[in-house]
Amino acid sequence: MLYVGMLFHDRYELKRQLGRGGFSEVWLALDTKVNHDVAIKVYATGTGLDDEAVTLFMQEFSLVYDLNHTNLLKPTTYDDWDNIPYLVMPYKRQGSIYKYVLHGERLTEDQCWHLLHDVAAGLAFLHDQMPPIIHRDIKPDNILIDDAGIYMITDFGISSSIRKTFHRANAEQGTGTLAYMAPECFSSNPKPVMASDIWALGATMFEVMTADQPPFGNHGGLIQRNGGDMPTIDGPYSDELKDIIYHCLAKEPWDRPRAHEIEKITYEHIEGITDTLRPSATVRQSNPKPQSAPTPDDLPQPTAQPAPEPQPVLQSEPEPAPQPTYQPTPASQPAPAPAPAYSELTPAQQPVANPPLISEPAPQQGSPSIVPPSTPTPRPQ
Repeated sequence: MLYVGMLFHDRYELKRQLGRGGFSEVWLALDTKVNHDVAIKVYATGTGLDDEAVTLFMQEFSLVYDLNHTNLLKPTTYDDWDNIPYLVMPYKRQGSIYKYVLHGERLTEDQCWHLLHDVAAGLAFLHDQMPPIIHRDIKPDNILIDDAGIYMITDFGISSSIRKTFHRANAEQGTGTLAYMAPECFSSNPKPVMASDIWALGATMFEVMTADQPPFGNHGGLIQRNGGDMPTIDGPYSDELKDIIYHCLAKEPWDRPRAHEIEKITYEHIEGITDTLRPSATVRQSNPKPQSAPTPDDLPQPTAQPAPEPQPVLQSEPEPAPQPTYQPTPASQPAPAPAPAYSELTPAQQPVANPPLISEPAPQQGSPSIVPPSTPTPRPQ
């Protein structure tokens, strides 16, 4: 159990608790070796982890330790003390954006655009890694503010397997916070996808714009998955901003924009770039739903064309010259009478099925082809 004044791992003097999550606690601590305040995040404080789980924790954080981005708050140290893993991070005096929710404060339009841009930029960087790093727990508590007003994502690099390990150690279930979990996270066999981070970002933005709660309360995308209607965002915000948030909260993952697209749209808005499509149009076209087979109503209908007039059969004109694609009926013969029905023919008159080819006259040498050889094909100039 952690407490004020405790010297954690013989180095970090705990000063006050900054936050508490499902499987961790965050404390303001004094690093006694350098006499500097830091934030320390301690996992599985109740029972600790077994050796195998601690090894997994160390391996996973070694993979993200070298990641550097303006909008990521990376740990400076990761270690364990008596099988209790922990991270040491720079202390951000401005805290997280959860303080706005806690005090019922709405963000301004300008603050919303910057928040949306910074978080999208951080997610785009994580999603670009090979393999992609999916955060799986975007929420107001995990978005901090530095002294320059830049928003930074924290608590990244924890895979679903290590999260489950932490939850088991604390007798809890799940791999995220329900209120910010996308509809697909509630399927029978959920898979981590980047679009789930986008839904969580939309839910976070919805909460700080309404100063109330995430769009579906504490049940998250489960209500949306079961047919719940999307609530509206009330407040003094532009339609462009609201439209992006609604698209982030789309029920289907493929209908949501990608992090790079949100970053680009918000950057252009902040910089005053106007020679671009409205965010709504860009978002809708950027990540379309897979196409299904078109129905007859979806196919373009041909323009009605007038029926060609019947051409009379010439009776007295001489036989026309051979044409490239067909041989006309000689003009000296009258138009043939309609053929009698098959049942009216005598056995001798009935055609033989599949007559042998040798009964047809052999074509003559020099018979015209589809393109007359005397007409050369012009070369492009």
